[in-house]
Amino acid sequence: ALDGGDDGLDVVWEILRAAPSLLRDGASVWLEVDESHPELLEAQFTRNGAGATTGRAPGIAWVEWRRDLYGRPRFVHLRVTHDTNTGIVT
Repeated sequence: ALDGGDDGLDVVWEILRAAPSLLRDGASVWLEVDESHPELLEAQFTRNGAGATTGRAPGIAWVEWRRDLYGRPRFVHLRVTHDTNTGIVT
């Protein structure tokens, strides 16, 4: 297992910060995460309403989270957007 820091998201933030330089605009980023993380990430991206940005991962927009086969929230879907003013995709 990876050490994700106090909230377990350090590695996730590193991946999301790197994604815009590695992927084209509009590319999807899917991550399997701890079941407590989808709601934490969604809150970070949407806490200031639609169009908010986290500052922790510029160039990344929130899309949604999904449940695994056992019904647990485990997958997050984000999108690369080179418009750093956007924090959520509808």
